[in-house]
Amino acid sequence: MSPELIGAIGIGIMLLLMFVNVPVGICMGLVGYIGYSWIAGFHAGLNLAGLSVVSTVDDFNFAVLPLFLLMGEFGDIS
Repeated sequence: MSPELIGAIGIGIMLLLMFVNVPVGICMGLVGYIGYSWIAGFHAGLNLAGLSVVSTVDDFNFAVLPLFLLMGEFGDIS
C-alpha cells in the first residue's frame, strides 16, 4: 500500500476519532504511530515512540511554560 493512501486513511481515522470525542493529541499520536509503524515496520515504530517520549521530556523548552504559569499564580496574590 502506498504511503499516500496510508496517510489518507489515517486522516479519515483521525477525523472519526475526533468525531467520537477522543482528545486531539491522542488522535494525532495514535494515528501517527500506527501509520509510521505500518510504513516503516513495527520495530521502527516502537523505536520512534520511545525516542520521541524521551526527547520531549528531556527538552528544556517545554519546562518554560509550566514555570511561566506558576510565576503567574505567584503574582496573582489578590
